[in-house]
Amino acid sequence: MRYTLLRWLLLIPFAALVLISGCNSTGTNGNLSTLSLSFAAQNSIQSTQKERAEMQSSHVEITEAKMLIRRVEFKSDLEDDGVADDSLDFQTGSFVVTLNLDGSLNEVAVSEVPTGQYDEIEFDVHKPEDNETPPDPDFKTGDSGDQRFSVIITGTYDGQDFRYRSNENMDQEIELASPLIIDEDQGSINVTMTVDISKWFVDETGNALNPTNPDNRNAIDESIERSFEDAFEDNDGDGEED
Repeated sequence: MRYTLLRWLLLIPFAALVLISGCNSTGTNGNLSTLSLSFAAQNSIQSTQKERAEMQSSHVEITEAKMLIRRVEFKSDLEDDGVADDSLDFQTGSFVVTLNLDGSLNEVAVSEVPTGQYDEIEFDVHKPEDNETPPDPDFKTGDSGDQRFSVIITGTYDGQDFRYRSNENMDQEIELASPLIIDEDQGSINVTMTVDISKWFVDETGNALNPTNPDNRNAIDESIERSFEDAFEDNDGDGEED
């Protein structure tokens, strides 16, 4: 009997450890879903001067387009309901987005996220800081501001090769087409961000912007900043809102 009692006393701490470990695992997995962020390059002209814009934009053929992004944040503005603002730091470090020019999705970040409702995405398209080593060395060729880049585009203009590199930081705030509602145990969710690359080398009136002309830099940077247009839930990955 003394042996049996001693054996049970020895088993109690082990049983308690198993119980606690099991509760922690279930509780964590039960409150998180997997959220991915994808980018899709679009080549649509949305203008009242559509035919002219199509003619002007045909000067440019883009062969590669990539950008340096950091601090992706999903935000929820519930002030009207008397609830404080909420936000989700989805991706804080810098990462490179290389757009698929055929329009297919490019999944760039995946994270487990808690339940909640989110209405807006904020992120920075940025050139590296003085002491920052970017994940792609193309974005920093030296220490001066002119040698650090946020967007790099390669292609041809009227058959002439060019490489356009922007030094501008572009803070983006994009409202989701519909609120993103993440429920408990929802599984995998994808949000797609669209970038209209046909606007990059065309000004607001439809005139072509030659990327090899330094006088066009401000106008091109403004066009790139305006090209981030839509964000929406896209779980089937077809580039359209679900």
